[in-house]
Order: sequence, then structure tokens, then C-alpha cells
Amino acid sequence: MRLKSQVLPAIVVAMVFLSLGGLLTAAVGAVTAAKKHQASGKFASKTGEFQIVGAYALPGRVGTGNDQGVLVAVSNYGFASAIIDHYWDRQHFINKFFADDQTAVVWFQFDKTGKYRGMSYYFGSGDGCGYCFDPSVASSVKVSNGRIAGRVQHKDPKGATFDVTFDVPIAPTDYGKELPAGGGAPGQVYRAYHDAVTAANVKALEPLLAPDRRGHLKKQTAAFIAFLQDSHPDRYQLTRGFVTADHAVLLITGEKSPLGKVHTEAHLVREGNRWVVDDEILQMGDD
Repeated sequence: MRLKSQVLPAIVVAMVFLSLGGLLTAAVGAVTAAKKHQASGKFASKTGEFQIVGAYALPGRVGTGNDQGVLVAVSNYGFASAIIDHYWDRQHFINKFFADDQTAVVWFQFDKTGKYRGMSYYFGSGDGCGYCFDPSVASSVKVSNGRIAGRVQHKDPKGATFDVTFDVPIAPTDYGKELPAGGGAPGQVYRAYHDAVTAANVKALEPLLAPDRRGHLKKQTAAFIAFLQDSHPDRYQLTRGFVTADHAVLLITGEKSPLGKVHTEAHLVREGNRWVVDDEILQMGDD
């Protein structure tokens, strides 16, 4: 594994067909922001090495329990933070849609003060760890004023060797004003979207989609309908929702055959005076 170091967000490539709609359009501005390296250093594993240029930090569980701390993803690609910030499960989003064969991601874990609590990565069979902790890792990382910054170093001839420095903001936990039960206006649009997707009703679906998705529907109608159905629960219950002036995220649990229980987050954006569906990410399980 000898990966190229890039600054452009891999998200721009990985999501072309999946379509982030308005969020993907916003990535154009994020590309410029990502041209400045968010991190530096090198990470080497059993199968190769790569230069670090990108970092993204978010609140999350660390260690082997339920302790809350800060997760820092580092990569050979820059992160389009303004895009990722919109997502509820950012770690899943990065692992599913950012990381790929050319985009390596390593997760470092720290407590709320910046004390090192472990790491994880996976580059292929026999090269990775679901959770690793070595007390000999040298760390100068600190959390201050909403940012996490410092250096982590370690040398292990049998595992991972790294020397990584980063200084990045910790992603916000404020997703906007909480929506009432039922999801308010965005929830109503999602209900209409559910009915249209389930019935494969192109006429009803078209005005409910963000512009980029509308374009996919027109150009690849059957394939795009199939994609939407694959990404959508058969039955659903809206559990929570949050809204800002131009963006809404709906948290949903449901069922999908043959997966069983699933959960999803749906993203809607404003188009004029109405809400349209911009993205939906389906995951297995109910949490």
C-alpha cells in the first residue's frame, strides 16, 4: 500500500452517482478550504505507507467503554469539513463514503483533555486493528477552545509506525433547532417522498428531490429509482429532527426486507420556499 497524498476531498469523487445534491454543490467551496493541509506526517503499516495531509475531528466514544472524548480521522486526502459537518453519524459517513482503495483513514482516540486513548484502522486482511492501545505512544495532543491539536508518535516494527501532527476544529454538536414530533414541514416532505419512492411514482417524486437528484431521475430513471429504493426503509418511524435556515436532518428507524431493522438519516435542503430531499443514508440495526 503506497497511496498518493492528495488535498482534494475524496468525497467529491466517491459521491458522484450517490449524489449529495446541494451538499455536493457546496463541496466546490470546501475544495478551496481543503487546499491548506489539515495535518502532516506519515503513517506506515505492514503493507505500505502514506503521507498525512487531512484531518477531521468529532466528538465520540473512546476507549473500550462509553467514555466520551474526541475522535480524529487522518488521511492522505483532505476532508471537506463543511460537508461532513452536516451528517449525524460522521464516523460512518467517513468510513463508508470517504475511505476507499486510494483513500486511507486512520482513527485516533483522545479523552476530553486530549490524552491519548487508542487508535483503529483497516487497510486489508491482516493489516489493521479494530482497537489498539499502546501506552508507549508519545502524544502532545491537547483540547482547547473547540480545537484539538498536537503530535502523536509511535514505532512498531510488527504493526503501525506513525508520526502525525494536526490542528483542527472539533465538529459542532449543534444541528439546529429540534423539530416537533412528526418533523414539521421537512417531515411532511419526507412522508410524501416515502410514498413516491415506495410506489416508484416518478411524477410525484420529481418535485420532492433536490436539483442534482432531479437530474439523475431524468437521465437514469429506472436505475435511480432502484438506487433510492435500496437506500430507503420499507416502513419507518421518524424519531428526531433538526433544522437550520436551509438544512434539515431527520433521524429515522424502520424495517427493510431482507435486512430487518434499519436506521437512516435523511437530509433536506431549502429550494425557494419549500423543502426537498437531498440525501439519505441507510444503515443496518436500530441504533
